[in-house]
Amino acid sequence: MTTDINTIAAELEAAKADLAQWERLTSAADRLKALTVSFDQARIAQAKADEAAAKEAAEARFKGLTNIRVTSSGGGGVLSQQFLIRWTAPVYDMYSMAAVPQPHERPGFETIPDNVLAFLIERHPEEIPAAIMALAPGDPAAAMSEYFRARQRGYVKGTAAE
Repeated sequence: MTTDINTIAAELEAAKADLAQWERLTSAADRLKALTVSFDQARIAQAKADEAAAKEAAEARFKGLTNIRVTSSGGGGVLSQQFLIRWTAPVYDMYSMAAVPQPHERPGFETIPDNVLAFLIERHPEEIPAAIMALAPGDPAAAMSEYFRARQRGYVKGTAAE
């Protein structure tokens, strides 16, 4: 062994570093398990937060929309029928300085705002007329999409054809 104090001090520091590394390596498996559990919990919490934010954003689109009704008139096939859509939505009233519910009415699905159409499809598919639902039974979004395509084409394809 060397008796030089500087050499001994350097070897002592190297031994301490080796011991610290050995301790890190022997506890690595336990740290890995703990970090994996923490990561999984954080990932689940983040997914829940993202889901809640998406749900809140979806709810914001429909804020205040209520009482949606669709009436049809005219006979024949789906393209010859006329539809009247009524709903209630908040409108800013300058006298009360607040958003108050007001009834709205539009002729035809092409004239209603996108959020009202989404509200109809997602929240009240039972209000979609049977003639339109016959275009894609059981799938309101597909039925409305096929209705709009049929309006553009000027005719209905498939079993629901006029």
